[in-house]
Amino acid sequence: MSPIDLQIPYKLYLGSDRDIEDAVYLWVLLREMLDGDLLRSFMERLQVRGEPYGIEV
Repeated sequence: MSPIDLQIPYKLYLGSDRDIEDAVYLWVLLREMLDGDLLRSFMERLQVRGEPYGIEV
């Protein structure tokens, strides 16, 4: 199982409505436990942004 810090950016990368819903759900549920630097790094590598969906790191 991949870390949640990677799953959120990957779901945004996939980009379907369901994947984006999953990413937002994981963010809302687990944001206090996430490593912001690691999440930001994965988002940069996958070239995705979370701000349009309320995912701010």
